[in-house]
Amino acid sequence: MRSLFSHEDRNEDDTLSHVEGQTLDEHLHRLQCVREELLFHFRSMDIEDWRTSRSLPHYDVTPEWVIYHILEHESHHRGQIFQMLASLKRQS
Repeated sequence: MRSLFSHEDRNEDDTLSHVEGQTLDEHLHRLQCVREELLFHFRSMDIEDWRTSRSLPHYDVTPEWVIYHILEHESHHRGQIFQMLASLKRQS
């Protein structure tokens, strides 16, 4: 997985890193690989493991919360995309 991410996720000022020079297909491939890895690990969990907290450097988290957070994050971006499309449609 590490080989798919040649950049750090944050810059020195804690803003998200901007990745240039890659095609949409390259970004989609990376996304697909990450989803496959996530599903591989999460499919084998029972409900107890699903709700067992893991300690990370800055907080504790359960697999259940991770999936909730991903869904919430993606739905937010979906809403942003639809707002942009509506704005473009009004301009044309």
